[in-house]
Amino acid sequence: MRKYRAELLAGAVLIGAAARIAVSPLPGSTDAPIFHVWSHYAATEGVGRLYGTGARFPERRTLEYKGVGTKVDYPPVALFELGLASPKTLAVLGDVVIAWMLFAWVRRRRPQAAPGAALAFWLNPAVILLGAALGYLDVLYLAPALAALIMAASGGAAAAGALFAVSFLTKPLAILVAPALALALGVPRPAPDTRRTALRAVVAGTATATLIVLPVVVAGGFLNMLWGVGSLLRDPFVSGAAANAWFLASPLVAHLPMNLLRAIGVVMTVATIGWAGARIGKTSDVFALAALAAFSIHAYAVLAVSVHENHLAGALPFLALASAGHRQLLPVLAAVSAIAAVNMNALYGLGVGIGWAIPRTVAGIDILVPLATVNVLALAWHANLLRAVAGERAGERPRVSQASAAWDGANQS
Repeated sequence: MRKYRAELLAGAVLIGAAARIAVSPLPGSTDAPIFHVWSHYAATEGVGRLYGTGARFPERRTLEYKGVGTKVDYPPVALFELGLASPKTLAVLGDVVIAWMLFAWVRRRRPQAAPGAALAFWLNPAVILLGAALGYLDVLYLAPALAALIMAASGGAAAAGALFAVSFLTKPLAILVAPALALALGVPRPAPDTRRTALRAVVAGTATATLIVLPVVVAGGFLNMLWGVGSLLRDPFVSGAAANAWFLASPLVAHLPMNLLRAIGVVMTVATIGWAGARIGKTSDVFALAALAAFSIHAYAVLAVSVHENHLAGALPFLALASAGHRQLLPVLAAVSAIAAVNMNALYGLGVGIGWAIPRTVAGIDILVPLATVNVLALAWHANLLRAVAGERAGERPRVSQASAAWDGANQS
């Protein structure tokens, strides 16, 4: 096996590429036509005026193209990128960048685990479904967020701050990676250096964010941009088709005020992430930091209100990185991948109108009900394994599962 290791890796890379090429022509999810409208206007008109520039506030400009009318609710970086290429092209390029980062970084720390870490992302059915098939743009924020975490763990505070700004201004869900970044930047150093590290990150992030939003400010659309992006916080759905705790609870709480439900979701999510951050603590161990970032996204996907079906997949690149250093997370990587893939597939198949979908109703039961139950239990399991990661950092020796042992054997072969 060792003799043919390079050939097997090349074959696996080609399989992942072929799968993406095969599904890219499919129509995608219901978001795909919206992204195409944004792409057209960003390419032909630029980004500055797309949020609306009228004298009245708030104004949300309606964009129309090929019979589709929509408004912009993503930050500017996503629009700049859409002005350069189509949504699915960008998604595939994002997959390539993340897989390369996983391979390159893990190879520096654990060479034998590098191919497995990269392929756990590159060949992941949920990842292929997310971007190449359904056309979601999540990898566009995940790539700079992953890079920011790696740079923060390596001592590159300014680069981490700048990359985080790019990630956040691509999709605000990047905020879920911020606790892991803060712990990396807060690793104890001589007092002046600690303060300067944080300051470099903040200054670089602020400067980068200013440059990004400058075209919108110059066009007079800054407040409209804030209002448009903020519309994501005004989603009226208890669950945006995500198989999570609120999907289970929605029949019982749908009559309650959304602001109350949203507040409860925020408190539960923040408290859970805070617990996890306290467990991991300040560290430069990128594998432990990635474990925290993955858990934070998983906690949000299960406990927050108005989560959409694609949001859980954001945990996957961080789980792929974390499991390279903390092998007990491999079963969670597999479970989260399966949950995310089934959730998206049950709604859209391989794309709107294409089919190849898991039946939504089985024996009169919406399949998302048992899936949401499994996801809630998976988060509890994930939390328990995160404690093992924290214990491993403290010098304890948690038990290694059979799946982890098999992974090691595969990497050594």
